[in-house]
Amino acid sequence: MGTSKTSNGPGKNVPLVPNWVNPDSPPPPPREPLSPPPLDGTPSPPKRPPEKKPDKPQEEKPDQPPAPQLAPARRFTSARRAIGNFTKTGDTGNLRSALGNYVRSGYGGANTATQRMGRSTSAAGGVFDILSPDGTAVAGEPRTLDLGALAGLSTDEIAERIADAVNPADVSLDDAGVREAVAEAVSSVLSEHESADITALPTELVEECYIRTLSISTFNILIADIGASLQRAAHGNAGLANDRLKEISDWVREEYSAQYTKFKSSGGQLTKRTATSIARDITAQVMDIFESYLE
Repeated sequence: MGTSKTSNGPGKNVPLVPNWVNPDSPPPPPREPLSPPPLDGTPSPPKRPPEKKPDKPQEEKPDQPPAPQLAPARRFTSARRAIGNFTKTGDTGNLRSALGNYVRSGYGGANTATQRMGRSTSAAGGVFDILSPDGTAVAGEPRTLDLGALAGLSTDEIAERIADAVNPADVSLDDAGVREAVAEAVSSVLSEHESADITALPTELVEECYIRTLSISTFNILIADIGASLQRAAHGNAGLANDRLKEISDWVREEYSAQYTKFKSSGGQLTKRTATSIARDITAQVMDIFESYLE
């Protein structure tokens, strides 16, 4: 059901999309090293000023990457209030308001919200890559996992091995949520199909692991942002809090499943090359739907 761990969420004046979500951004240009002073103690000769070339047009500097958009204060206020009301009442209208405000007010719209879920999309792509026949690491990274070595292990052990292969290190605040999402997705699918062979999963089960990874990871990010309000509204009632978390998780998963079904019915097909980009497209559709709840 995703994580029940919550925090107060991100504050103001931080990037809307954390820098670890898009690690491929170009680094700043290197600074010119300072010249060391001469060893004999004599002063360094003054640098000659550059020659003026008035007839030559000034060379254009390469474009610098834009500064990250900073989050405004109290951006999750409406979403947190709505999710608190949903916790108390169970009214799905409040849940729709929470999800709509989460996307629109929390991230400024579906486009930025989709970018924020970048780790979710790459995790789903990693799961598909590993579980597909002849699975190799995403983006050429040496993270191959021998599925044959998983034969005979328990469902939880298999799920943990795959989660570690998809996300092997803690380098960002999303990593624990990503690993938890992968492990929960794989474990739940295997538990529902006890006779399935992990070394040769049917296509439909590989795809189910894929879409559950995507939806659970997105859910984990959402709860990390606004879930503290749910816990507070439950007033220490752990059963109520867990029930509401499951309702939200199921809602998110159903929206993702519906969009993936549409993709398949239109003739779409997952491949290792396209799994991550398709996950991104599906996420964009889901974020659009969430934002449309406010209309």
